[in-house]
Amino acid sequence: MRVLLQRFSVRGGAEITLGSLWIVASALSAVAGLISPLALLFDAVGFLAVILITRRRWPGLAVTCAALVVSVVVIEPGQYGFLWVQALIGVVSLLRERRVWQAALQTAFALPTIMAVGLRAGDDLVPIAVSVVIVGALAWGVGWGFHRDGQLAAARERGRFHREQLRIAGDLHDFVARDLTLISMRAEAAIAKGGATVDELRDIAGHSRAANQFLRETAAALDGSHPPALQPLVSVTSALEIGGRDLEVQERALHVDGAPPTAGDIVDAVAGRLLLEALHNAVKHGTGKVDVRFRDERSHFAVEIANITRRTPPTRGTSFGTRAMVHRATVFGGELTSRQEGDVWLCSFTLPKA
Repeated sequence: MRVLLQRFSVRGGAEITLGSLWIVASALSAVAGLISPLALLFDAVGFLAVILITRRRWPGLAVTCAALVVSVVVIEPGQYGFLWVQALIGVVSLLRERRVWQAALQTAFALPTIMAVGLRAGDDLVPIAVSVVIVGALAWGVGWGFHRDGQLAAARERGRFHREQLRIAGDLHDFVARDLTLISMRAEAAIAKGGATVDELRDIAGHSRAANQFLRETAAALDGSHPPALQPLVSVTSALEIGGRDLEVQERALHVDGAPPTAGDIVDAVAGRLLLEALHNAVKHGTGKVDVRFRDERSHFAVEIANITRRTPPTRGTSFGTRAMVHRATVFGGELTSRQEGDVWLCSFTLPKA
């Protein structure tokens, strides 16, 4: 319902609704003899101009201004209707789209029309001027309020799109790129030793199918034909198992100190995703054993991963994988840091328990 109301508002539905209410008021006034049928006709023209302004601004502006000028001449002051209200509704619509000069031009026609009708009816100048200032300020205030609301809605939509974009990029990096990297590493290992076993080939095929499936699901979600691809849930235990198998292929060891978080806990799922990526980086860039230490603190759960690197990380800036890990930890309310100490690469993160 909220989305429908936002779309209704952005497309000028609010202005059209207000204009239609004033047309109803104008028709009732005409039936009661308070305004002339000619005034009702001009009010209808003003309402059609409001609709036109929400679609094509300059034609709607021209119709409104022309109707205002002609109405002052042909309608008796005591029989004047609500054309000026329709004109100010058009001003609101123009300001919503930040068409300031067009709104100023329409205001410059509408407000003098109000004063001219009042003076012809014998009203005093000062009360008329005060009324003109109030209604003009009200129209501009409402118009800028609509414009600001539209900006905020657009910013929220851009933020939602960016978060979804970052989620998809992170999933592709953490799972698809990881599978492709492991396929390359296993193939290179098989070439180095002159062949691969059936189990090793089956493992390579499994990574290939997993990467292909996730890519297909992501592509289907991007074109709108399927719901978003579900990111695989990785617990700390499964991350350790996966990382241990990857290290075993390279004849490297995984040493674990401390107890992982409780299985099924949300901290377990977030920590598992971060740990899996950290271990993958250790597999891809490190050598020797990998140390993983868990610390169960009072309000936080902490993990530290250490491994010797084969080469110094590039100095061109933080990699996308590390940035995605930092973002994921931050969104959850935690913190992630990574640094080089001599030939050892350290990655540590903390996650709140609550």
